[in-house]
Amino acid sequence: MKIQCPECNEVVPAEHIELNREVATCPDCNTLFSISEQIDRVAGPPKPRREIDLPDKVQVYQDRGELYLVMRWFNKTVIGLTFFCILWDGFMAFWFSIALLNGEWEMALYGTLHALVGVGLTYYTIAGYVNKTYIGVSSEIIKVKHAPLPSWGNKTIEARDVRQIYVKEHVSQGKNSTTITYEVHADTLSAGHLKLVSGIDSSEKALFIEQEIEKFLRIKDTPVSGEFPRG
Repeated sequence: MKIQCPECNEVVPAEHIELNREVATCPDCNTLFSISEQIDRVAGPPKPRREIDLPDKVQVYQDRGELYLVMRWFNKTVIGLTFFCILWDGFMAFWFSIALLNGEWEMALYGTLHALVGVGLTYYTIAGYVNKTYIGVSSEIIKVKHAPLPSWGNKTIEARDVRQIYVKEHVSQGKNSTTITYEVHADTLSAGHLKLVSGIDSSEKALFIEQEIEKFLRIKDTPVSGEFPRG
């Protein structure tokens, strides 16, 4: 594929092309220009994306002209956290019992931070068993809420402000393991790219949410740089 400068018609060398930004700089006339149209002419029309079937632990329904998607938080990670919390909280209870019975106040104070970590992990684990993510879509708004236990990530955006819904893969590299989760994002006119939902354990769930929101709002699906492909 050859990229030509629209000003001087010279072929631009590869080292002056930024494919991730879809721009190029002509070394002859120093013109910075978009290469999107030239790429599209070579690539041809995009292939239709495959239809995603309803995944497990996701509900979808419509009521009074609005779309609702409900997704359970529970997954195998929650089970692992349960055993970890039992061990952690049990150890901290033993720690504090020894410290308080022997009047070791410095020992008790030292364990406070670790105890708070345990409380936070325990709360998150319980939420993993009972919480669901509720996504409501109308012609006016997209609303994301996590319940019944309070959690971060609740948000509301205007539906007419949304240009595109897309999915991104998130990779967390731990010391001995790698965790891959998926996020649903919205490309908006007023605020740019916004994260709607994160921590989804399956690409099919995230892609299904994208698909259904776009279908309901009649948003024409177009590729977004860095998105997770639907195929």
